[in-house]
Amino acid sequence: MTDHSAPRYNRTKAFDENMMNTQEYIDYCYQQQTEIFVMAKQNRKDERLKYRVEGLMQAGKVLGIFSHQQATDLIEKAHFETFNETIQQRVERKQSLRDAITNSDDDYINIPSVIRKNRQKPTKTAVILTVFLTL
Repeated sequence: MTDHSAPRYNRTKAFDENMMNTQEYIDYCYQQQTEIFVMAKQNRKDERLKYRVEGLMQAGKVLGIFSHQQATDLIEKAHFETFNETIQQRVERKQSLRDAITNSDDDYINIPSVIRKNRQKPTKTAVILTVFLTL
C-alpha cells in the first residue's frame, strides 16, 4: 500500500535558525508596505511588489500572525510615516483638488500646495498669502 500522506520533513537546527519569527515577518511586511508608499510618493508604480505585499498581508492574516485590524494599522502606520498624513486625510485632500479642478475653482488651485495641503477650502488668509507670494 502506498503512503499518500504529506511528506515529513526533518527539521534541522539550521532550518530552525533560518526561520523567520513572527516579529520579523511583521517588520518585513511593514518594510515592504513602506516601499510601496515611497514609490507612490515618487509617482512610480510596481504592480508586482504591490501584489506581493497584498499576498504577504493575506498570508499573515491566514496564518494568525496578525488580525485584519492589525494589518490595517500596519498599513496606516507605513502610510503616515511616508506621507505625514493618514490615508483618509490624503483621500480627502486629493478629492478636494479633483473637485476644484472639475469646478474650475482657480482660487483653490492657485494656492501653493504647501499651504493647500490638508485644507478643504481656501481661507481668506490663504488667498491673501497667495496673492502676496505671487507679487
